Parts: sequence; structure tokens; C-alpha cells
Amino acid sequence: MKHLRPPMPCSVNHPQSVRSVLREARLPLLPLLLTVLCSLFTIPACGDDEEAGITAPAGCEWTDACPTGWKKSGNTCEYTAGATTTIEGNVAVFSFNSPVANAVVKVQNFGTELPACGVSDAAGLLKIEGVPTNIDPTLAAKAPDAFLGKPTYTFHADYVTSLAGPITGATVYVINDPLAKIFLPALGITTAPPSGRGFVAGATYDAAENPIGGITASASSTDAGTKTLYTANNLPNTAATESDASGQYILAGLPVGETTITVSKGGAAIGNTKAIVYDQAVTLASVVVK
Repeated sequence: MKHLRPPMPCSVNHPQSVRSVLREARLPLLPLLLTVLCSLFTIPACGDDEEAGITAPAGCEWTDACPTGWKKSGNTCEYTAGATTTIEGNVAVFSFNSPVANAVVKVQNFGTELPACGVSDAAGLLKIEGVPTNIDPTLAAKAPDAFLGKPTYTFHADYVTSLAGPITGATVYVINDPLAKIFLPALGITTAPPSGRGFVAGATYDAAENPIGGITASASSTDAGTKTLYTANNLPNTAATESDASGQYILAGLPVGETTITVSKGGAAIGNTKAIVYDQAVTLASVVVK
């Protein structure tokens, strides 16, 4: 993060300049008049105190009013109401793990977007600074070739529900257009999911983050338009009635809005997690059984 620079003086290189005359006159409107002079003479240094601060990369600019606890800094906002930390890792295509460059990854507190944001480099590596602690971190990652131009939402990044310190080595997945064209036919969808509905995909893990196989999954918002599938070799298997050893599940066609995913094994619920379903987009929400 760049440090704030002190404002640089506005100087007009003319003998006995109007600026010096105004200073000697000690007029009460001096600050306003100096601003006018700076604009008239097009002096770059004059605007530095307004432009100084954080320079967010393209795609990460924050143009709205800063949220509570944040203040304007450069072309974004900086969190000033408490401690901050970093999220580091890589961005990859879901299931195939190939690196994704130039993906814009925005931080949310569960479903509330925050100014903290980063862009993956040519190797898919990502670092987001200035992330408030004590949030439930959701990462909205949008690849350059994102399916339908939609981000992929990863809830509880790195399986954390209350961020206490830095996250390192996390993989942020995206659903891009080539991958969607592989998955959608298996889900019985030829072009795009219906408007007002989306997907939730995830897996089930134990406390040591080892996959739990042989599970079934359901969502609190499931209705007649929802289809539940499990995977075989990382691809949807329409014949499967429970997950393979990977513990992976896909809930297709869920209504947009908040939902709770529950996983069961042997007919008994063993864990759950909350997430939000976004219109025609994919939400990744895994369950950790503790």
C-alpha cells in the first residue's frame, strides 16, 4: 500500500506572481483563489493532495461513497476503523486448476462488497492488502473470459468465517466460459441458466481439511427447479446419488438469495454452511465438519 504523500506546493514561475501578491495581501479567499490559479496554469503538483493515496489497479477502483469505517484514498477507500490484514494466494480455473491472469478479485463481508480488491498477475498469483479483520471473507473473482461476464463467489475463503489474520496460499477459483461449456450440458443446460437462479458447488471436509466422501447435499432454498448432482473425476455424474471420495456436490438452479447448504452422511446431517446464490452465477461454498 502506498503511503500518503504530503501535498506539494503550487508554484507559478513568474516574477512577482499573482500567487505571491495574494499571499502578501493575506486575503481570506486565498485558498480558493490559489485553486483557481492552479487550474489556469495547469500545474500537475497542484492536484497532488487530492490525488495522493492508494492507487487501486484497473477494475478495483471504488467510485461510490466509502462504506462506514473507510475513508477516501486515491481512487479507492482505505479502512481506518480497525486492524487490517492481507489475503494471498492464486487464481485458477475451477476443477482444472490452470492459472488465471488478470482476474479481478473483490472482497466481501459475507455478501457486502468492500473496497479491498486485487488483480492476479501473469502467473495467477494474487495479493489483496488492507482487508479488515473480523469479517466473514467472501471473494468475488471475475476472469477476463468469465462465463456470462459473472464473477465466481467463494464464501468463507480458506474455510474462515471470522478473519483474524493473514490468509496465505489460498486458491480462488473462477468459472470461465470454456469450463461452463463442459459443465452445462451435464446439467441439462444448453446456453445459460434461467434468470433468477444460480449454482452452488462445493465439497465436504473434516477439521484437517481432508475430503469426506459418500455425502449428500441439500439447500434450504431448494425447490422444484433445483437439480442436485455429484461428481466423478471432477465432472458432473447424473447417475450418482451421493458424492465420490472427493465429497463434491453441485446444486443447480437454486433461487437467487441467501441459502444454507447441509451435507449428510448415512442419512444424518454432519455439517452446514451459509451462502448467497447470485443470478446466473456460480457460488462456491464448502462445508467443514468439525
